[in-house]
Amino acid sequence: MKSSISKENLLIYINGTPTADSVFRSHIASYLQNLHDRGGVGVDYFLSLTEDADSDSGIGQANREIIRGIPGLQSEFIRQPSFSKGFGPLEASLKKALSRLCPKNRRIIFHANSYLTGYLLLRILGKGAMHRVFVDFKGILPQECLYYDSCGLPMRFIRYLVARRMEKYICRHADGIAVVSQAFKDWVVRNRGFDPERIWVVPSCVDAKIFKYDAQARRKIREALGLGDAPVAIYSGSMRKWQIPERMFALFTAMYERDRNVRFLFLTNDGHEALRHFKASRIPEENFHLLSAGGRELAEYLSAGDVGILLRKNDIVNAVASPTKFGEYLRCGLGVIATDGIGDFSGLIRRKNFGFTMASRFDRKSFNEAASWFLNNFKELRKGAEERSGWAEEELGWGKNIETLIRAYSILASSFEKKSWE
Repeated sequence: MKSSISKENLLIYINGTPTADSVFRSHIASYLQNLHDRGGVGVDYFLSLTEDADSDSGIGQANREIIRGIPGLQSEFIRQPSFSKGFGPLEASLKKALSRLCPKNRRIIFHANSYLTGYLLLRILGKGAMHRVFVDFKGILPQECLYYDSCGLPMRFIRYLVARRMEKYICRHADGIAVVSQAFKDWVVRNRGFDPERIWVVPSCVDAKIFKYDAQARRKIREALGLGDAPVAIYSGSMRKWQIPERMFALFTAMYERDRNVRFLFLTNDGHEALRHFKASRIPEENFHLLSAGGRELAEYLSAGDVGILLRKNDIVNAVASPTKFGEYLRCGLGVIATDGIGDFSGLIRRKNFGFTMASRFDRKSFNEAASWFLNNFKELRKGAEERSGWAEEELGWGKNIETLIRAYSILASSFEKKSWE
């Protein structure tokens, strides 16, 4: 594989995820490190376009050091120009960087990991015999802007139209696309007419080296928090709009009404917002544990629970989604309570008996059904912790999914010998 990708061709990764973002470590840094470790197939250049004020934080600095520490990988981090003047300044920055990075008469495979970087890259390069452009669709961006951006409706609609234009442009000009679910692939084929043979499904992966079930940590944390043998439901993540926190607390309340011993472990950096919802609930303080953790510490806390909560609204954004926390929950031994219709995962939960899928109508009946299921089955969930962890490493770790992307790179590399994709 090394000779077909990295010896004859350059592989350049164009990053559109801020280095201080919560998913940078698992989605970007872990992928590049694992790609290098698996047989020496490595990215030659890493170019990041989204450095902002948050990138100077400790998390941003640590993530940049991970990238810089990957052997053989040259990296560059460009300060993101203001969007007040549109795409022009960012496109100019990318064009200038490409003029430095891209040697003439060398075949190059570009991997752009966002709508924005893919769109700008394709605008700059156009069609050419000496390059191929592969673009990641991590989520369905136009509808994410319309439904979940925090700005007012007029601006959300403008962002929707801009993202939709980018999406259509990418689907007309890209040489390959990666999507996070089979449901997303079906949507792209059906709505954008993209060749299904040039779409690869790569779910949001978990760093299996960091996230894993730890029985010793489970005992330690349960003792420290005074959890005893109580059933423990966990939520890990932000308190953003699409996480529907008010619904989570309604589910927690339904659990508490059935078992006063049940405990809730809430792992978030949005502590103020979590406390606001908690105070509006009828859950006693001794049953609710609010903490902030990341990396290995987060994995240890997840190991202390019995079930993870993953609720979403029933819309197209979630119908094609692949939430990273799903793999983290399973890898740390948790079962999962999820709403129906979340990408490929809700059906998987039912097929593999990994948890419970509740109706997304969010009425009292659906909360009561989910609460009763958990309290009747938490002891059985504990018995399956190791099995779920092993499955998550195999199916949602980077090993298997890196092979999918290597195949995509290889097919793109072989296409240099062809005049077209016919």
